[in-house]
Amino acid sequence: MAEVWVELGLVALAAMVSPTTLAFSIFAVMLGDRPLRTGFWFYVGALGITLILGVAGAFIIGDVAASHSSNPKMWVAVVDIMAGVLVLGYVVHALRRPRDPERMASMMERMSKLASSPVIAIVGAGAILANPGGFTRWR
Repeated sequence: MAEVWVELGLVALAAMVSPTTLAFSIFAVMLGDRPLRTGFWFYVGALGITLILGVAGAFIIGDVAASHSSNPKMWVAVVDIMAGVLVLGYVVHALRRPRDPERMASMMERMSKLASSPVIAIVGAGAILANPGGFTRWR
């Protein structure tokens, strides 16, 4: 059973090296009044929610999605390739779009305000922004 926990921890740490997590962590550290405190608590929030979701997923979902035969299913590979093409298309579209200076200034102001917040707000922001919440647009 210890091997499962070690593997879960390593997968969670690998997820923490995602570009979204690193980008928001860097912004929190750069824009905060006390960078070490801000970066630590932001990372604690992100790591904590990643571990909680991973453990919950492991126990709730279990091996429902596991293949019960030795041959992989063809439709899984097709869906993976289609999803990859869609993501690549979105990235190309997003990179070709011109930058909006007002939106950039607004985002920097919000992140600066967040980086100077109380600890609980920074932990919560790490839990939200460094995970799937980081893919939503700020308005």
